[in-house]
Amino acid sequence: MTSSTPEPGGALSLEVYVRGRPVPSGAEIPGVGALRVVSRGHLPGVEVLLHLGNQQLTLIADEDGEAEHRDSQLLGLTAGRVRLRVGELERELVVRPRKLVAEELHALIRALESISATLSQDLGGVATMRRDRPSLDDALNALERAVGLAASAAPSIRRRPIHRAREERRATPDVQGARRPADVRWLATHPAQVARAAAQGRAVGVSRERKAELDTLENRGVLSAYDRIDAGVETLLGVVERQARALDAVRPARQALLTEMSDVWAEHDAPRLALLKRREARILALGAESRAVRNRSGLPDLRPRGKTMVRTPRADAEPAYWTTARAYALAEAATKALDTPAEAPLASLDELWERYCAVVTLQALTAQLGPPQGGDVLEPGWFTSLRRGEVARWTQPRRVLRLHLEPEYHFRPGSSMRKLHPGRPWRPDLVLDIRHEDGQVELHVLDAKFRRDPEGGPPLEALQDLWWRYGESIGDHKGLPLVRSIWALWPGDGLRLIGPSMLDPAWPRARVRGGLIGLRPGHRHPQLEGVLGVMVGG
Repeated sequence: MTSSTPEPGGALSLEVYVRGRPVPSGAEIPGVGALRVVSRGHLPGVEVLLHLGNQQLTLIADEDGEAEHRDSQLLGLTAGRVRLRVGELERELVVRPRKLVAEELHALIRALESISATLSQDLGGVATMRRDRPSLDDALNALERAVGLAASAAPSIRRRPIHRAREERRATPDVQGARRPADVRWLATHPAQVARAAAQGRAVGVSRERKAELDTLENRGVLSAYDRIDAGVETLLGVVERQARALDAVRPARQALLTEMSDVWAEHDAPRLALLKRREARILALGAESRAVRNRSGLPDLRPRGKTMVRTPRADAEPAYWTTARAYALAEAATKALDTPAEAPLASLDELWERYCAVVTLQALTAQLGPPQGGDVLEPGWFTSLRRGEVARWTQPRRVLRLHLEPEYHFRPGSSMRKLHPGRPWRPDLVLDIRHEDGQVELHVLDAKFRRDPEGGPPLEALQDLWWRYGESIGDHKGLPLVRSIWALWPGDGLRLIGPSMLDPAWPRARVRGGLIGLRPGHRHPQLEGVLGVMVGG
C-alpha cells in the first residue's frame, strides 16, 4: 500500500458531507444520515489510505485526483467523537446519540451500577464519568474561592455594617432638668426611671444615646451565606468519607485481580485513597477557615434566618455585601452539582451497552446451565479488567459450551475456526461456542446494537448487516460455515425473528436462525432466556 501525494501545485484536501451538506471539523451532528468523505489533490489511480474512526479504508483516486467514500450506517452506530484522517489532514466530528431516551439511559446506568461494586475504574461506576458534571476537585476549588471571597469581605462588614439607627433614652440627674417638651413628655411616661434618678436630690433630665441596630435583612442574608458555605463543607466531607469507605469495601475483591506489576488495588485504588486523604485535609482546613470568617464579621447570631441570601438594592451597593453574595452563589453551585443525576459519557455508550448485554447473557445462560466453571457468574472487578476472550465455560458429558467476549476470527488457512475470506478480522460482541464430542461445532453470535430505526423500532438494518457479515463468513479449515444463529440485542421490547418458525424444534440445526431481541435494563428478559434455551437445548 502506498501513500498518495498531491499533484505539483495542487493542494491535498479532505471534505466531509452529511446528508449532502458540508460539515466543518469539530461540528456536532445527529447520529442519523449518510456520511460522504471526499479527498482531493491526489495523483490519478493511486491508493489513498483513509482512517475513519477505528477503520482503515483503502480508496482509489479517480482521473481527477478525487477519492470518495460513502457510509450510510456509521453515524447510526456511533456516539461521541469520530476522527477522519488522510495523510496529514485530520477532521473530527461529534456525533449526538439519538438511540435512547433519557429515562432509559438512566435506567441502564442504574442497572449497570447494581451489577458490581467495581463497575469501572473510576469510583462510583458510571455515575462519575459524565463529562459535563463537575468533579469533586472542581467543587472543592469553587468552595475555596467562596471562602476566600467571604473572608475578604468580613472585615469591611465589621467596620461598616448595614444597620438601622436606634436612639435609647434614660432618665439621669441633671442640674438644668428637662429642657425640651419631648423630654418632659417622656419623663411623664417613665415614672420608675424618674424616681431612681431623683433619689440623688438633683433635677432629672433625659440623656440620649444612638446605637446601630444590626438586625437587618441584609445582615441575616450574610449569615445565610455563611451557613451555605458551612453546609457545602459538610457535603464535600461526606462525599470524601463515602468514597473512602467504598474503596475499603471493595479492597479484597480488587486485590484478587492480579496485574503484570501487582494488582488492581495497588495500581488504581491505593493512589485514589491517598488522594482522598489529601482532599479530606483540605476540606477540614476549609471548614476551620469558614468558622473564623463568621467571627471576623462581628455579626450577632440573628435568628430566624432563611436558607437563601436575599439581595437588596442596599446590599448590592455595598462592595462587602455584594462579594458575600458572590461567595454564596459559588458555594451553592459547587454542592448542587454533586447532587444532580449522573450520565455516561457519549463516547462510552456503545461500550456500556455491550458490557450490559454480556452480563445479561451470562446471567441467562447461568439460569439455563447452572453456574459456570470457576465459581461466581460475575468475577469481582470484571468490568474493571474488561477482559476479552473466554468469559465462562460449562463442561457437560457430551459437549463443552463457552461464552466469548469479542473474539477475533482471522483469515488463517488451516486454523480450526477462521474467517473464510481475506480482510480485517471479524470481532462479534458475544459468541456462544458449543463443541460436541463428535467434533461438531456450533457458533451462536449475539451482537449488541445500541440503536433503533428512525421510528423507534427494532434496527432491522443492523441485523441485516450482521447477517451478511457473520452468516457464512466464519467456518472451519474445510471452509464450512459454523455460525448457526445470529441475534441483535437492542434497547427495546419484544422478540422479532427473521422467519416465524426459527425457534420451532423442527427447524434444521444446520440452517441459520436469527432475529432481534429487545433488552430493557431493570426488567426481566424472558425472550433472551427462551432463545438461549433453544440454542443450548440440544
